[in-house]
Amino acid sequence: MLVIADSSALVALATCSALDILPGLYETVKVPQAVYDEVVVPGKSQSIALVEFCRTGWCP
Repeated sequence: MLVIADSSALVALATCSALDILPGLYETVKVPQAVYDEVVVPGKSQSIALVEFCRTGWCP
């Protein structure tokens, strides 16, 4: 199954340290470039966790 993530869901999962459940639930998780740009702004809540998650290959 394919899921396209939005910023609210990603930030919520990062806040509760649950980003790692996405690969277990979905075969493909796509994060659009605009969402990526929004969630990895330096200093923004959970941006470091989201950058690390995206480095695993789920983001553009």
